[in-house]
Amino acid sequence: MRKAPEAIAEVVHEAVVLMRTMAFRREALCDVDFPGTDYQEQIRLLADLCDTLVPGLKPGTNAAAALQYTWDTRTDAQRRWIRAALAKRGVTLEDLNPPASPV
Repeated sequence: MRKAPEAIAEVVHEAVVLMRTMAFRREALCDVDFPGTDYQEQIRLLADLCDTLVPGLKPGTNAAAALQYTWDTRTDAQRRWIRAALAKRGVTLEDLNPPASPV
């Protein structure tokens, strides 16, 4: 069973790699997850996820609560992206302890 801090680190790492690549290439790489958006909007959507996930990694904070809050307050497309980013690493939401509520 994976812990929320590991899941956050994996999701944020995937987002940072994609944001860096899109900024360099100036092209969208997340069209499947964020259809109809350009690369700048895709970067913004990924940065938005990181903005609420990263604070959950600070000492003394509740990573599971940060993950849950992010899940509960983001768009369907962002939730699909989180699920796909975790799946790339063989993790499902059900693997997390405590699990984020699926939507």
